Amino acid sequence: MDLPPPTFTSRAITVYCTDRELSRRFYEDILSAKRLPRDVGDWFHIGELVITLCPNAERISPVDFPTHAATSFWLEVPDLDAARAWFERHSVRVVDPGDETFVMVADPDGILIEVWQSTGDSPALR
Repeated sequence: MDLPPPTFTSRAITVYCTDRELSRRFYEDILSAKRLPRDVGDWFHIGELVITLCPNAERISPVDFPTHAATSFWLEVPDLDAARAWFERHSVRVVDPGDETFVMVADPDGILIEVWQSTGDSPALR
C-alpha cells in the first residue's frame, strides 16, 4: 500500500551559533530583525522569516563557498547598493560579491545569507 507523502509547512530557521550576544547584535542591528516575545531563547522576524538563535555551537561553520555543500537563506532588499554599503560600513564578511542582483554575506558564525535586489516577486517562484 502506497502512503501519500506527508504535508510539510515551514516554521522557522534555527541558527546554531557560538556567541548568542554577537549573533543577536548581528541579526538585530545589521539585518534589522525584530525580536519576538518568547519565554525562552532568541526568536526574530525578518520579513516573513522566523529565525531562532541556539547558542550551542563550539566552532564557527567551516563552510567555504562554493567548495562545500551548505544551506543559505534568502533575503530581499529594495536597494541592493544601499545594503552593500551598509554591510561594508559594518564590516560584514562578503562571501560572494555577486552582481547587480545579489550579494552573499556571512553572519558571525559563517552562516551564508543571500541578499537579493527585490523585484516585487521572487524569481524562484516565477
